Amino acid sequence: MENGARGGQNPQVYTHQPAFHSNLSGIGLHMIGVGLVDARLKTVGVWVSGNKVQEETCWVGGDRSLNRGVVYYLENDKVVGILLVNASFLLGRARDVLRFGVQLNQAHAGLKRQMPLAPEEWLEVRWEDGA
Repeated sequence: MENGARGGQNPQVYTHQPAFHSNLSGIGLHMIGVGLVDARLKTVGVWVSGNKVQEETCWVGGDRSLNRGVVYYLENDKVVGILLVNASFLLGRARDVLRFGVQLNQAHAGLKRQMPLAPEEWLEVRWEDGA
């Protein structure tokens, strides 16, 4: 019983955010999700414009220009989940964004600068309200 009481008083906080991976190598699509990735939430995607990336082997939603990007899942304009599409090198940064609880305004200002996906002028922002 003494061990349980001591464990409850431990001030350490668990901050690691687990992730899931999906690799569709036949079409060149690799996705990593962290946090709450739920189709019912509002989403905002930041995508590298089509001609700016060399890998033209995959596309998202039938749009061949969307082959690398970051999809933010929002709840009350706060980022609660992130899906990285062909951008696995940003996993650590995605965890940081979730840990710091990034809050967005209605215009989604600043999303292009949350993660170093590509030069800002190459990026395109698209959003959808949840299902």
